[in-house]
Amino acid sequence: MIILLATGGAYAQSQPPIPSADENSSPPEKHAKNNHEAAKPTIGSTADSPLFVQVVNFPKPEGNIDVTANKGKEDARWITADQFTALFTGGIFLCGIFQLRLFRKTLLETRKAADATRDSADAVVAIELPILIIEGVDINMKMGGFAIRLGNHGRTPAIISSDYLTYKIAAKSLPIKPDYSEDSLNITPTIRVVEPKYECSVGRQFPITQEQWDSILKSDMILWVYGFVEYRDFLKIERRDGFCISIKPVPQKMYTTMEPSSVTWVQDGSAEYNYSKRKDECVSLSS
Repeated sequence: MIILLATGGAYAQSQPPIPSADENSSPPEKHAKNNHEAAKPTIGSTADSPLFVQVVNFPKPEGNIDVTANKGKEDARWITADQFTALFTGGIFLCGIFQLRLFRKTLLETRKAADATRDSADAVVAIELPILIIEGVDINMKMGGFAIRLGNHGRTPAIISSDYLTYKIAAKSLPIKPDYSEDSLNITPTIRVVEPKYECSVGRQFPITQEQWDSILKSDMILWVYGFVEYRDFLKIERRDGFCISIKPVPQKMYTTMEPSSVTWVQDGSAEYNYSKRKDECVSLSS
């Protein structure tokens, strides 16, 4: 123990003396070549502790720091970000409008394509439907009978279920809409099938006098014969074809010798009289 204490004392005496802290003295400073060069650290100690403390003297910046300028630059950066956000939002909005218009255009084109497909299908069906056309009129003045011959110019047969035929003699035009009464309706007791390129006859007894007939030939009066035929097509859909005809005016020098079978019949009346529709789309008969 004594040897250790002696060795420690000798080592302490061999060390250089510790400089004391002086309030009036300051460590020497070396001027840097410019203000940006950092100062070298100085060595100091306290009176009670042999520990060395490294003290670094940093150079003070020249002038005062402009806090307002830095804040302005920061605000400017935030304004630019807001503007970018606004432009980005506006771009998304415009893109949405464009997508909406594009979707609407696509929807319209799809609807047009669907309508075109449906029209094409309807056209194909219409080609296959029966087409009933008046081929001629047979008149028997002695018996007072009228018969209209209808020919099927379609590609499929017409299964006739009922027919309607009446007439009107007047000096003026027809009513705007036909008056279909149940008295002139003839329901077919048996099935009548009219094949393509074949005819069927629809007849009635019309009590027309010779005096009325002379007035009709002189064009003092007009004779209209109108009605319809109801039938089923190849799709088993009930249909109704309406028609209306009248006698073409006869020259004055010919009406005295004109026979009823020699007169010319022409289509007359509006679309309310001449049509081809589904039965459920037509007007009902009056009682």
